[in-house]
Amino acid sequence: MQTFLARTSQTGKQLLSDHLSNVSNLSAVFSNYENISKLTGILHDLGKATSAFQNYLINGGERGKIVHAMQGVFFVDDIICDLNDSACVLVKEIVALTIAAHHNSLNDGVSPDGGAAFYQKLIQKMMKNIIIQK
Repeated sequence: MQTFLARTSQTGKQLLSDHLSNVSNLSAVFSNYENISKLTGILHDLGKATSAFQNYLINGGERGKIVHAMQGVFFVDDIICDLNDSACVLVKEIVALTIAAHHNSLNDGVSPDGGAAFYQKLIQKMMKNIIIQK
C-alpha cells in the first residue's frame, strides 16, 4: 500500500491520511451538519493522492500548478445521489462547491441567466488539468 503525503516542510512531513482525518474531525466541530462536514473534510484534498501531486511534494515545482481539489469534486459528483432527490442534489452541490473553493473564494453555483456556471467551470478544468495529470 502506498503512503501519500499531504505536505512537506523543513520541520517534517504530514501523511495525507492524517491530514484528511484532522480536517474532517475539525470541520465537524464547527458544523451543525456533522456528517456533511466530515465528508467534505475527507474529500477536500483527494487530488493529493495522485502521482503528479506526490511528485510535486517530493521534487518541488510551481506552487498551485498541480490541481488537487477538483478530484474530490468529481468524486462527490459521481457518488452522490439520485438526481430526482432535490435535497440530495443540493447537498452534493454544497459539498462540491466547498471542496472546489477550499483554497480560493466560493464560486457561483448558478449564473445570473440560470446556467450551471460552477459545473461548466469544472468541465473546463477537467479537460485542461485533471486528465493530463494521471
